[in-house]
Amino acid sequence: MVRWVNVFAEIGEYKGQFRLWYPADARPPKDAQEACRLAALGLFYALAKNEVPGFKWRVTRNGKNGVTAEMLFTVSNNISRWVIDAPRRDENPIPGADVYIFPTIGEGKTLTPVGKMYTADELLFTPGELRRKIFQRTS
Repeated sequence: MVRWVNVFAEIGEYKGQFRLWYPADARPPKDAQEACRLAALGLFYALAKNEVPGFKWRVTRNGKNGVTAEMLFTVSNNISRWVIDAPRRDENPIPGADVYIFPTIGEGKTLTPVGKMYTADELLFTPGELRRKIFQRTS
């Protein structure tokens, strides 16, 4: 069973309402910012589940860090783990994350810590493979 909430928010150039679906046994988002983070993580999940071998996904809620996701996957018989953060505008990225999902690619280029990976809501909405939508900040 699932529930849904209508969320009124601004994502990139999108201003308006979106519908967020979540498991019926989970608590609803505490505010629009958390709902937007869950929506961004959901976009990433939707692409990864079809493309990533040995895929496992877990969303975690931490009062200090907000909502993040942990993705486990297999590469050359080795299990890899990524922590995925989806900071929204006026939020600081969590330093321990491996991948950041920002509202726009411009924010990703400037706000991602050096050596970490990033993508953007606007890229996740467009057709194409997830691996072509993730970039690494080198400087």
